[in-house]
Amino acid sequence: METTKNSAITVACRKRDAAVKIVPKYDNLADYNVTLENPLLPNGVYGYRHLRRTTPQISVLPPLAAWLVEQFNGGCVAGTQTTLRGRYLVCYNGQTEADVLRDTWRRRVRVGDPQAGTAEQLEGTIHCYDLNSRAARIEWLFPIIEPNESDETYWMRVADEIRDAKITRIVYVDNSGDERIEKELEV
Repeated sequence: METTKNSAITVACRKRDAAVKIVPKYDNLADYNVTLENPLLPNGVYGYRHLRRTTPQISVLPPLAAWLVEQFNGGCVAGTQTTLRGRYLVCYNGQTEADVLRDTWRRRVRVGDPQAGTAEQLEGTIHCYDLNSRAARIEWLFPIIEPNESDETYWMRVADEIRDAKITRIVYVDNSGDERIEKELEV
């Protein structure tokens, strides 16, 4: 399937990118409510997002990158949409929640974190919440596209990062319509 006029996907970019579109934004659940003339939010924070539209040629992309482009067709993957609405990826790497918690605890103990707790407390938490039986969820955040990086190169990089993270299963979730849509892909 070749790209069409509707196959553009918005991604986050750098301020110095020649194709940048500056979009004012206050929060993720509100409409755009700061202006280009008044970019400061009530808390004094700069209220812009730097976005760029990508229109990759699907025919030149590897299968995983092409699948991602097809799923997010016409959407925004700038890492700013909430998971309550919009489109996002949930990835799984074969670990359980208990595996992730143990790995995190070991790292905290190694650096001498006084709030790491004991091994007994850790195992009690794992047992209490039955974390050995729950697959670890990773809500995937898409990277920023670099200036002068082509659209195809960006989507190939996204696919490579997913493979490098040893992701074994991807679930695409679309909450943007009336019904929740989920599509699954084994990597």
